[in-house]
Amino acid sequence: MIRVLILSFIFSVFPLTLHGFQENQVVATIDGNPLYSGEFLYAYNKNRDLSQPIRSDSLFSYLDQYLTFKLKVLAAKQAGIDTTAKFQQEYLAYTRGIRKPYIQSENLIKDLSIEAYDRLQYEVRASHILVRIPDNASPRDTLIAYEKISFLKEQAEAGVDFAELARKNSEDGSARNGGDLGFFTGFSMVYPFESAAYETAIGKISGITRTQFGYHLLKVTDKRAARGRVKTSHIFINTSNRNTAQATSLINMVYDSLKNGADWRALCASYSDDSRTKLSGGSLPFYGVTQFPEPLLNAAFELKEPGDYSKPVKSRFGWHILKLEAKEPIKSFEELQPTLYARIQRSGRNQLDKKGIIKKLKAENGFRQDTSQINRITNSIVASDSIFPEPELAILFEIGTKKITNQDFIGYIKTRYTQLSNYPKDQVWKDYENFEYEGIIAFEEGLIPQKYPEHQYLVDEYRDGLMLFEIMETKIWNAAIEDSIGLANFYEQNKKMYSAPERAIVHTVESDSSLLLQKADSLLRRVSNISEPRTFLRDTMSKEDFSLLKIVKRSVEGEDLSIFAGINWESGTTVLNTEAGKLYWVERKLSQGYYELDEIMGLVISDYQDDLEKKWVEKLKSQHKIKINKKVIRSLSEN
Repeated sequence: MIRVLILSFIFSVFPLTLHGFQENQVVATIDGNPLYSGEFLYAYNKNRDLSQPIRSDSLFSYLDQYLTFKLKVLAAKQAGIDTTAKFQQEYLAYTRGIRKPYIQSENLIKDLSIEAYDRLQYEVRASHILVRIPDNASPRDTLIAYEKISFLKEQAEAGVDFAELARKNSEDGSARNGGDLGFFTGFSMVYPFESAAYETAIGKISGITRTQFGYHLLKVTDKRAARGRVKTSHIFINTSNRNTAQATSLINMVYDSLKNGADWRALCASYSDDSRTKLSGGSLPFYGVTQFPEPLLNAAFELKEPGDYSKPVKSRFGWHILKLEAKEPIKSFEELQPTLYARIQRSGRNQLDKKGIIKKLKAENGFRQDTSQINRITNSIVASDSIFPEPELAILFEIGTKKITNQDFIGYIKTRYTQLSNYPKDQVWKDYENFEYEGIIAFEEGLIPQKYPEHQYLVDEYRDGLMLFEIMETKIWNAAIEDSIGLANFYEQNKKMYSAPERAIVHTVESDSSLLLQKADSLLRRVSNISEPRTFLRDTMSKEDFSLLKIVKRSVEGEDLSIFAGINWESGTTVLNTEAGKLYWVERKLSQGYYELDEIMGLVISDYQDDLEKKWVEKLKSQHKIKINKKVIRSLSEN
């Protein structure tokens, strides 16, 4: 999950201003290797308010972060991270996937940006039925799928329950939910599906919609104003490895601890089952509709002020308690326009049809063809009996500096048919059209790094982001968790950071039954060497009685200590308050001084990670020679 979150943040791409594509100048060097202004501004513009001018003080401030990032990536490269099979597989899959959106029309972007912004103002809830069409489907297969979806449309419009039709017929995972997809907004679905959803009224059935997955039929069930995005932290209790009573008891214990003033980070580190966030206080990135289960999203938006936390909320994954960090309403069109532009490009929703693409690229790249040679080779294939012809080399077409020959075309067909006797000769012209199309597209893809500098920056950034994740996980995140001796030493050396008042470690047992509390009190008093009351009570009480108890361990500080006035602070002392429905079991009293390590383990681990990273960066800076071209940095500013 961390990998996904980090890369999701890194690749929220904003297109560069024209300023960013001026002459590439060297802004700095690391060991003599240049860092250029184009890539630097590309990264800088992603992390600033594009409506504000570029200021030199801001550039210098960001340059320090940028150089630190580059030093970490260099360390990852020297460690050989980019040579592993796992890395290469993930990196190549990404680079192949981002080329296609660049072969597009620019004419529609403005209209599509306005349309996308309008759609982002609303969230749509829809159910759908999918009849899949395989990638290699024949015309007959496509017709069968169309006839099936048409029949289902007739039934739905005649009043047959849509959810039941979806459960019985839809070839999608949502079928078990009656086709319900929940709420979604612009860019959440493939474009044709999105358009069908936004253009269909509530309660109505859409027209038949074709996407790359097959034929869809939609029923729109609700629409609402968009709420924007929200950022929270969470404490998560997994229900897959616990029974219902255990999970419910644990989340209620954590919630009660919070109400009683327990530290959020400490509880998160101790109890959260989200191993990727528990040591950072459960921090999650900004999220919106489709990015979080609906019950959690609703609970997050109900929180009013930063620091407010929710009651326990159940999702299909388990129990959550959410703490609000910030809310982000939908920005104005002017603020979002650069982002919309980039997302439209990447999604390919402004892509032309096949003929339009070819016409555009032929004009841009100086396409020339020899129709007589094309006719000659296609007629030769049709006239041959069983052996593919081996013609004298001739050029069929040229695009840019690339020459495509008749022998290339023969080789293209041979990759699909080993013998001419098996070749359906009536499709020779269709094959030639596909061959020509693929050749033109391949040539254009080769030009993408030169024609679109931001493409190469995006590819490089993805590569660097992958390497950064791997090196940080190895050098910092896992190291801090696994190095128990180093963690203990760090705590001892930095105790002054963790000053604590007089306090006591108390286990609070709660129940609605005063008789049950009295029984628990009696059991705890009976044994003098109990180390942990939860385990003791679980082992000595019936499962039914124990399930009715909530047991919370927390530090009691300040005014809260007054409830124990006059008691003996020896370990095992109990205080019963049946009116409040609570039984207190004292573990020990702690004098004013410093928190113990196990009280604030999560916080100390986080601080230790920061310390490791700081020292590592200092070491990297000492190992490499860095030069900054201040004159170039100042020239990039707009003030």
